[in-house]
Amino acid sequence: MARVLLVSLPSKKLVYLETNVRVGAPSYPCLTLATLAGHLVGKHKVRVVDLDLVVDAWTELKRQVRYFKPEVMVVSAKTPVYPIAVELITRLKEAYPKITTIIGGVHATICQKEVLAEGCFDIVVVGEADFALETILKEKNLGKFKGKIFKDKKSPIKNLNDLPLPAWGLFDLEKYKNSRLSCRKNPAGLMETSRGCAYSCNFCCKDIFGTAYRMKSVKRVVDEMEYMLECGFKEIHIADDSFTQDIDRAKKICLEIIRRGLKFPWSLINGIRVNFTDREFFRLAKKAGCWQTGFGIESGDQKVLDGVGKGIKLAQIRKAVRQAEEEGIESFGFFILGLLGETEKSMEKTIKFA
Repeated sequence: MARVLLVSLPSKKLVYLETNVRVGAPSYPCLTLATLAGHLVGKHKVRVVDLDLVVDAWTELKRQVRYFKPEVMVVSAKTPVYPIAVELITRLKEAYPKITTIIGGVHATICQKEVLAEGCFDIVVVGEADFALETILKEKNLGKFKGKIFKDKKSPIKNLNDLPLPAWGLFDLEKYKNSRLSCRKNPAGLMETSRGCAYSCNFCCKDIFGTAYRMKSVKRVVDEMEYMLECGFKEIHIADDSFTQDIDRAKKICLEIIRRGLKFPWSLINGIRVNFTDREFFRLAKKAGCWQTGFGIESGDQKVLDGVGKGIKLAQIRKAVRQAEEEGIESFGFFILGLLGETEKSMEKTIKFA
């Protein structure tokens, strides 16, 4: 049984907290680490530290290490926070060289050789890491994996129903507060009901983790929602890349929430595709408690949308947004400036369209 410290890195969101745009600082316990911890709880001694909640990350990390005395430390990093991971783990290895350090996530998967060459990470996990940590920690001699890139044979996982429930009990949920603009009731938690997307937009990194669209069953999804409410969450934000890709399943999830009499606000915070919606879905979602949805719009110029392989039309965008708002669901859009083929004129179109 190993002592494992899971570290949620600072996101630099604190820069927003002294401004009038506090909505720019969303606050959630880390779904990735909660999911990984779900595999380890009961088999290892596990602790989570969220450095996004403190001003001085290094001081807090040292305090946690002195208290918990971990044998293994795990971080997951996207590109914007990767330099922070390197800085913190380099300092950690200088002070505590015996701790085995493991990194995973999008950046480690894309730039695996470069990440390993940093020298501060003992093991680089690539792809979906759901069972990777469990596999690594089964080995009594972790030196077997040091200096290596590791990909679990089960990655990407085919049946999401096989995943354990996230270990939300490791987090102090009361520390997470969101602005009224992005949340109706605190604390709000993230959940995934599916992984993947059927489309191949050329700006997306989803191919790195596997292109197959995989879904949790309707029962598993709503069971997990109930579990999150029991853990203390008051609101749920769905982080799927394409929640409505199977729109019949999406409608059945809404119907099951209604059937069970669950009353909680929820949001499609990560956006949905405008070509996988209809009025019936928005009506059911509203009845089931959905108050907000994002849309992956990207551009207000049809040529740019076609050029990046988005597979949607401007008319579909207008229709989906209109239907959502007519059914009482607030909407917002995700836009990208500077896509392939972008011009000053096309960017002006996007700004005007938004």
